[in-house]
Amino acid sequence: MSSASPATKKTHGKQLFRLVRKRKFLRARDLAEQGLSTIALTRLVPASKLERVARGLYGLAGAAMSEHRSLAEVALRVPRGVVCLPMGYVEFPREILRPPRSVAARQYSDIRRWTTQPKGGHFAALEQPEVLAHEIREFFRPLRATR
Repeated sequence: MSSASPATKKTHGKQLFRLVRKRKFLRARDLAEQGLSTIALTRLVPASKLERVARGLYGLAGAAMSEHRSLAEVALRVPRGVVCLPMGYVEFPREILRPPRSVAARQYSDIRRWTTQPKGGHFAALEQPEVLAHEIREFFRPLRATR
């Protein structure tokens, strides 16, 4: 049985939710680093306030998923990991996130193609379908030749 007072538990709960909103995902050690009890995880998952998204990784229950979720999960589980698969990137000027190549190169060791387009945005497949199809074909062309 926990010896913490109800007021302490409430304060810890608020800190936990503030942390998960800020980081999107939590690990038990993230709580420990903040001086928070990890027992809260075992209570908040069955209460449907948090969900276990992977072994040792928790997020807000019902939070909207993005196309970056699996990469975010991997980055948290293996913080110094580097993706060793061939990678290509097409930058469209109205894209929401446009990382500099130098930043991408820290996580992706094998950038094969990096291009910038004059127009388009987050929905490039709808806005610039021919351009995107061309970029995808050009990325895979040398990979097909090496089989």
